Amino acid sequence: MEDTRSKVIVTCRKVKVICRKVKVTCRKVKVTCRKIKVTQGKVKLALRKVNVTSRKVEITWRKVSHLEKSQSHMEESQSHMEKSQSLGEKSKSHGGKSKSHGEKSVTWRKVKVTWRKVKVTWRKVEVTWRKVKVTWRKVKVTWRKVKVTWRKVEVTWKTVEVQRRKLTANSHRGKIATNFVF
Repeated sequence: MEDTRSKVIVTCRKVKVICRKVKVTCRKVKVTCRKIKVTQGKVKLALRKVNVTSRKVEITWRKVSHLEKSQSHMEESQSHMEKSQSLGEKSKSHGGKSKSHGEKSVTWRKVKVTWRKVKVTWRKVEVTWRKVKVTWRKVKVTWRKVKVTWRKVEVTWKTVEVQRRKLTANSHRGKIATNFVF
């Protein structure tokens, strides 16, 4: 049960997606969905990276799998997912720092995803997120509800915050990428 269509319908506070891409024109937030796979009792999403440019925030998904089981099982999978994400992002951050002097690159320190509710049925998937918080360049994306149905993805945004990181003159992280100017 995969929806591979790429049509996008966008409003300012609501986003209706027919699977592959999401664009929010209010604050220029672009969400790219690598894969949304709906099976019986299972949801798979993918969160890959978060990019910030002068007028947009780009989110790519990394694999997240949730089974329709008890709440404790979902909490265990959540904590395991967050630990693996933070470890992966930290290793990426160290790798980016070592070559930041020679390249115009931006590394991310932490990606934190907090889940409130995951509800899966046969023809409808409802995922409610509390917040997705990305630090280092201080991109904070908070949304209320992500509703995945058989042929439609509906995202209702609460707040989207983009803040510029303050760098000191003695910063050892290298130059700021020129396209990361707010």
